[in-house]
Amino acid sequence: MREEDEEEDLRPHKHQKLDTGANSSLNTRHQSRKPPIASNQLSLPLLQEPISAEKFIPQHCSTQSENDRLSSFSDDRRSIKDQQLTELYAWKMKSDALIDRLVSEVLDLKNRNYVLLRRHQDIAAHYEEDISTLKNEVQTALRYIDETSSNNVEQYEGDGSAVPFSSTCASNTTTEVLSAAPAIEKKPNQPSVAMESEFTFKDLLQKHLYEQNFYLDVLSDDGQKVVEMASMTAYGSKTRYKNYYSRPQQQLGSLRCGLKGALTDNIDFVVDFPDGRLSGTSRAYCESLLARRLHINDREKRYQSKILARALYALFRGQVNYSTKFQWKVYPMNAVAFTIQLLEHCLKNIKNLSTPRKGGKTAHIEIMEGLVAYKQCHPDDFELAMCLLFDIGTESEAVFRKKVPQTP
Repeated sequence: MREEDEEEDLRPHKHQKLDTGANSSLNTRHQSRKPPIASNQLSLPLLQEPISAEKFIPQHCSTQSENDRLSSFSDDRRSIKDQQLTELYAWKMKSDALIDRLVSEVLDLKNRNYVLLRRHQDIAAHYEEDISTLKNEVQTALRYIDETSSNNVEQYEGDGSAVPFSSTCASNTTTEVLSAAPAIEKKPNQPSVAMESEFTFKDLLQKHLYEQNFYLDVLSDDGQKVVEMASMTAYGSKTRYKNYYSRPQQQLGSLRCGLKGALTDNIDFVVDFPDGRLSGTSRAYCESLLARRLHINDREKRYQSKILARALYALFRGQVNYSTKFQWKVYPMNAVAFTIQLLEHCLKNIKNLSTPRKGGKTAHIEIMEGLVAYKQCHPDDFELAMCLLFDIGTESEAVFRKKVPQTP
């Protein structure tokens, strides 16, 4: 109680102001009377529970470290997976390249086999033609010998002169040979013909035009030789053609115009428009074909366009099958060049197919030079292209017969 009274005496009154110096001395005496506090008593409340590190680490920090570990693990797995995918993709690319190479080699072998087969067929056909020609020449020679020997016998009987020994031998030989040959009816004073031809004069000119030169000038020396040879084969005389064809040059022009008409009449079949027929959108389509040269090439395959194949079929195997008439196994290069020229002209003037051609001879020569150069650089590819053009036309025959009405 005494100490409390002393403490109350020492407390300042609420209305009393103490001196600073006295107040400090009182505080000093007051603090000196309080018992000292041990240092171990200050940390006593903190030591009542065991210290754990988790209390000092925030919860979100532990979660974040776990997420980091999971993220690192997933990244590692993702990188391994990406590496495996990269290796698989590289393997797939190599396998695709190998497959493409094998397919290309197989196609090349098929093409070579196809070309060899066509060559074999051509050789067999030429062999049969040569045998047939040889037989005809032998029969013609025997007929000539028989006529000559008959004339000598008649001359001997008329004037009583001796018959040469050679003629007698020839007559006997002829009699023996002809005894096995079919009998030939003889007419008195029948003029002998050097060779019988299955083609007319027009056919022979047409054959030369299609196979050799579409722009033959009959007034030139070479042209005159061609005309005289055709007349000799057809009529047995170099000049007899003049009795029937006074202007053969005009006849050649008519043949070229006839081919152009065959192409324009069958333009729907040849081009195979997207709409099925010539329409307002055909001009843009034709311009696209010309720009990409798809009317000649099948993309990277030169001279294998189906449009060109159908054009060749319409011109030379449509209404009249010249391949059968002239025994073609493939189209002549001259015919291919002329067809390309006509086809380009029609595609450029699709709105007016009756537009006359200008510079046809020059264009034909340029196209022929391109064909010759390609044949020299790539003979196997050229031969394959010519064979395919012929066969694609054969496959289009049913479509042509369906679209184009046939004349009786």
